Amino acid sequence: MTHSLARLRSALPSQQWERNAWVLTGSIFVAFSGFTIVMPFLPLYVRELGVTDPAQVALWSGLIFGVSPLLAGLMAPIWGLLADRFGHKAMFLRSLIVFVFIAFFMGLATSVVQLFALRVLWGIFGGMGAMAMTMISVSAPQDRAGAALGRLQSAMLLTNASGPLLGGVLAGTIGVRRTFFVSACLYVAALIAMTLLFKDAPRSRVQREAKARVPFREVLLLPTLLPLIGVLFLSQFVDRSMNAFLPLYIEQLGTPERSVAFWAGFLTSFGAIVSAIAASAVGRLAGRRPIRTLLLATLLGGVVATMLLAGVQSTPQLFVARVLLALMAGGTVTLAFTIASRHLPQNSRGASFGLISTGSMVGGGLSPVVAGVIAAASLRYVFLTGAVLYAVSVLIALRLPRMKAEPQESLPAAAARGPAPSIPAGTDRGR
Repeated sequence: MTHSLARLRSALPSQQWERNAWVLTGSIFVAFSGFTIVMPFLPLYVRELGVTDPAQVALWSGLIFGVSPLLAGLMAPIWGLLADRFGHKAMFLRSLIVFVFIAFFMGLATSVVQLFALRVLWGIFGGMGAMAMTMISVSAPQDRAGAALGRLQSAMLLTNASGPLLGGVLAGTIGVRRTFFVSACLYVAALIAMTLLFKDAPRSRVQREAKARVPFREVLLLPTLLPLIGVLFLSQFVDRSMNAFLPLYIEQLGTPERSVAFWAGFLTSFGAIVSAIAASAVGRLAGRRPIRTLLLATLLGGVVATMLLAGVQSTPQLFVARVLLALMAGGTVTLAFTIASRHLPQNSRGASFGLISTGSMVGGGLSPVVAGVIAAASLRYVFLTGAVLYAVSVLIALRLPRMKAEPQESLPAAAARGPAPSIPAGTDRGR
């Protein structure tokens, strides 16, 4: 098992896998920027398309913004299964090609219904982030996968800070509609870089075996998978829950009305930067420290951060608590995917990462709706609920076995050998 996976990962020279990782990270940054330069300004575009009633603008904006991540989360395992069979690079390029055309036609939309339909297609053919994580995990050496995944996660998170800034400048100079054409150009740039610079490993017998059909039921039964899905669902639910109500909370803390927008924007952007730094730093630590221990530390830190958020009495206190939560959230995502890269079978990596991404995206998508109901009683209850959910995620993470950094064998090999004995949660499988 170990020798087979080593042969698979050694199909690329050391310099080539690292070059691939940097090309993929840069392409993801460019492609995600294509998304973040337009999404914050969707309400303005909805109004430009003829919707004038403020309530209808809010309704359509919510539907258009929310439908894509929901569908992308549902479709991620399907695209992952296809990637396991036909190649991850091919599926990644497929996403970029579709995004080029969708972004272009969004700039040509003449009605809000057309815009909504295009966002539906965006979600159906999405899943680019999960695919990128998979591509890193199957090519990077085991002891460097965490650092590579951390860099990739940092690139994704940084676009949440840089994209709206660039998009605001573009929307103010060339208009929201033309900004979609800039978005399409960014996808083209990422597509060209991936096509020309990202090199696949030569096909070998091990790789062909790794692409064998994997029953979806067996993927769901992988012992590490469901705990990781649960952890990411809950952590992303909590992290996203505060963004929708951040301006209201800042206002409730007594911040002057003229300063509310500044503080909301500053906390959102700074939080994204802090999460990106945390993702990269934790990724490097994952090569030297027990990953399960690091994950438990970030989740416990999330409990502390959300408790602090529920009790803050001023905007500066809110800033400190928000930075702490951003640090924990950025580290949690990277560590979860690093655990997956080490302990989920090679030939089901796309499907497995797709399912994990589903948990993350569905958690983030449901969060504003559920948090809105809770916030109707009190905004502080939103953060107290977050503390409870982080505590639950700690209990779930404790079910992850403490294993040495050794990946599992492929599912067909495991099936041929027969069912493995059940192992109680928390036992040390590698010793």
